[in-house]
Amino acid sequence: MMLKKKVWMAVVATGLGLTGSPGPALAATSGPQTFTVVKIGTDTGTVVARGVITGAGREENNRLQVPRGAPFQVEFTFPQGKLFQTITPVGPPEVDFNPTTCIARITIFDTTEITGGTGAYAGASGSGVATARRTVIRGRNADGSCLPATAPPIFELSQVQAPGTINVP
Repeated sequence: MMLKKKVWMAVVATGLGLTGSPGPALAATSGPQTFTVVKIGTDTGTVVARGVITGAGREENNRLQVPRGAPFQVEFTFPQGKLFQTITPVGPPEVDFNPTTCIARITIFDTTEITGGTGAYAGASGSGVATARRTVIRGRNADGSCLPATAPPIFELSQVQAPGTINVP
């Protein structure tokens, strides 16, 4: 648990260092937008925004509450408001699983649709694509074999790059 916290703090510090500003600012009302999300396990993630919205905030989603491959909802929370997105997986994930180490590296491709927001982002719209790269360490059964992919992982790190366009009225 302590290692998880140290890794998370290093990731957040790196992400904030890259943005230069902890709170988002609106550079323009429409144009290119990139969101980078770093998340450890099922904890709240950190989102770094570049483009019309620039800054850092929190990311939460309901991916684990919907069937695999189904669209899910994402909420980014910034000091100036919330931004809502629907994420739709495109095709099957690419999975590289090592049964000796119980480590899986998974790449998932998605489309993104901005469906609104609150505060400064009320009425926001836009779309894009996303590539999620996950590293998952699975636990082991009593016989030493890896637990199935449906079991909660011991550790999970997700990094998502989502370029697209946004319009904030």
